[in-house]
Amino acid sequence: MPFKVIISNRAEANLDAIMQYLNENWSAQVRCNFLTTLSTKLEYLSEMPFMYPESKLKAGVRKCVITKQVTLYYRVEEDRVEIITIQDSRTNPADIDL
Repeated sequence: MPFKVIISNRAEANLDAIMQYLNENWSAQVRCNFLTTLSTKLEYLSEMPFMYPESKLKAGVRKCVITKQVTLYYRVEEDRVEIITIQDSRTNPADIDL
């Protein structure tokens, strides 16, 4: 049975910022490729939430690399996956609030 994927307000805001950046600086094809990759990763999370490694930043939090520039942090709770945040991979780990 697939897990329900919940996206936090912070993750939504970060995703909006990423999409705005892509809209302003990259082609429609790059945006489409990013959204396709993100959608695929979210499907994987729903079906196999433990497939990605646990983050070293906080116990119980896992990380999924969307692209080499963007990483998604999430936790698994009972029958759902909560997307905590979506971050630029170049962010200083000490600045990521999990």
